[in-house]
Amino acid sequence: SEQAGLYTRLAKAAGSSCDVEKYAMFPMRGQEEVVELVCKDGSGGVGIFPASGKGQFLDCGRALVAGYKCGLSTKIDYSALTADLKKNNVASCVVSNSRLMAKTEKGTTLVEVACADGYKGYVLEYNTTPTVNAIGATGCAFMGGCKLPGNV
Repeated sequence: SEQAGLYTRLAKAAGSSCDVEKYAMFPMRGQEEVVELVCKDGSGGVGIFPASGKGQFLDCGRALVAGYKCGLSTKIDYSALTADLKKNNVASCVVSNSRLMAKTEKGTTLVEVACADGYKGYVLEYNTTPTVNAIGATGCAFMGGCKLPGNV
């Protein structure tokens, strides 16, 4: 429980409201400690904490962008992916599912998302360094390679 308290403090310093109930370590990534955090409300995410400086907290929906998949959380929060669509001028889709699609030659990451209304989803493109940042959204109808239900 002492370690859960430490991860709660680190997650809050990274902008999360997660009150950590349990956690699981991923392999170290350079000088960064990477931990799946499960919050007391059942949600969760991945904390990426450098040896010094501010860390990042990625909810389980967005953790895919950084190459991590949550395995302990009972509920996946897709609100950050929905917000990323809105930032890229797509207001009509509430994300209900996602999958890691590919890494591009220029080093960005593509994540396919499905929409709760059943209409075709989108592919979000992300820069991943220094922090996760959505830089574009393309409809599956135009992108190709989409595989989630409703997108094919």
